[in-house]
Amino acid sequence: MSGEAAKIPGQRSEGDPEVAASCLLPAGGRELDQERARRLAAVLAPGVSAVMPDEIAAALDSAGESRPGATPPGRVRRASAASWEDAFNARTVAVEGGHLHWSGATGQRGTPMVAWRGQVETAYRLAFRWRHGREPEGNVRPTCNYPGCVAGGHLADRVLREGGAA
Repeated sequence: MSGEAAKIPGQRSEGDPEVAASCLLPAGGRELDQERARRLAAVLAPGVSAVMPDEIAAALDSAGESRPGATPPGRVRRASAASWEDAFNARTVAVEGGHLHWSGATGQRGTPMVAWRGQVETAYRLAFRWRHGREPEGNVRPTCNYPGCVAGGHLADRVLREGGAA
């Protein structure tokens, strides 16, 4: 044998499509079906210098058949909200202590964001505006220790932080 370890029957190595396929299964999530995973692993196998997107799509394609109960690829799109309030409320959960937990999208720095009819606004500014009845001045930030709390009464703009009137 030339420096290569003898393969034990049933043992898998990194280059095996079976091992590569097992790496494509999401941890704790719904597993990809094994046949599709094997096909994708074969396309992405070591030694393949360039893979075209259509080759990946072909490897993932189930011969044009749709599996019963299969979720379409991509994100699940929420139903369109009728107002800013509906869009905001669909992404919040009331928790103990009067906090309002944000379960929606966040910006790069973790700021809760709401999108409605092509416009984007921070959840902080919306909640502040509704609670205080005025436009916030400067940045709006939570005053409580609950991460990302969007409860209007727990938010302050520059004026409130500097001790001014609401």
